[in-house]
Amino acid sequence: HGHKAGDAILKETAQRARSLVRSSDTVARWGGDEFVVLFESVSKVDLDMLVVRLRQLIETPIEFEGQKLTVGASIGTAVYRNSDVMLETLLKTADEQMYQDKMRRKSTACT
Repeated sequence: HGHKAGDAILKETAQRARSLVRSSDTVARWGGDEFVVLFESVSKVDLDMLVVRLRQLIETPIEFEGQKLTVGASIGTAVYRNSDVMLETLLKTADEQMYQDKMRRKSTACT
């Protein structure tokens, strides 16, 4: 659908993610089509619910120039529990989980 559609999808995805988070949380585009969402002081149960809701929001079709466009969302998480853990380690963990989620979703789609 071209760069214009891609830009519209990225903007809408960011807006949808921002609509889910609190003012103390952060949504940032990491690069390409990847985003990082930082939730402060959230339980594992709440995090799991936020991931489900985030996926639902992102995968809701986006209206663009009279067409409904859909995107998929592969999501990985990492929880900061120890002050000795470096940011790079958290990002690596989340990235690995995101790729596992992507592979799981692809294998489910093929069956």
